[in-house]
Amino acid sequence: MGEFIKKYGCHLDEVEMSKESGKTEEPGKTEEPGKTEESGKAEESGKAEEPEKTKEIVRSNKHRSKKTAVTFDVESDGYQIFGVNLMRIPGISEGSVLKLIGELGHDFTEKFDSYKKFARRANLAPNNKITGGKLISSKVPKRKNHVGQILREAASSAGVSKTPLGDYYRRIRSRKGPMCAIVATANKICKIIYTMVKTKNEYDEKLIQTNEPEILRKKLKSVKKYVDKIEEQIKIYENLANIQLT
Repeated sequence: MGEFIKKYGCHLDEVEMSKESGKTEEPGKTEEPGKTEESGKAEESGKAEEPEKTKEIVRSNKHRSKKTAVTFDVESDGYQIFGVNLMRIPGISEGSVLKLIGELGHDFTEKFDSYKKFARRANLAPNNKITGGKLISSKVPKRKNHVGQILREAASSAGVSKTPLGDYYRRIRSRKGPMCAIVATANKICKIIYTMVKTKNEYDEKLIQTNEPEILRKKLKSVKKYVDKIEEQIKIYENLANIQLT
């Protein structure tokens, strides 16, 4: 009996009483106070559930200027507010993201049904005047808008980059001049930002990339037509000169 008490820390009568009461606890083991079956199940379910994995930000890896650098991570904060990384768009810098956060907020896509209304609000859409089914004028109204100014600056920066947006800017500039190119590129950036924030999809250059070889072939075709026209005019003048000499 003495050896039983030393080994299990209780008396043999206590073990028999516990068996009679229907408990199968081993001697020397007692239940922890306040611990029930429900709490045990809750602990097991808590261990089984794993926290949801948050989507990691895709960095733009843009160069940060020391003169305009800030002490906090603008790229990460902008991602938390908009749900996408706007700095991946060519021309959009840390300063641009900060200004857009202050001007637009996180829910600006709920205020505009389409990007066209957003572009019109930012003063980046032309005011088309149509009479009798014909387009008389298509000019951008002269009014100030902070969002439009931010996107125009971004378009000017994107114009010198070797990206599809830069190619688009230079293509418009060669036909209509730099001012029209800035407005047209800013309108395209406006559409990209609205679509990214609305659909929560990151910027993808492949979606806006144009077929440059096809564009160059069309240019070559038009140049050949122009050269053929000039050659015909030269032949006409040569024939007139021969007639006069005879």
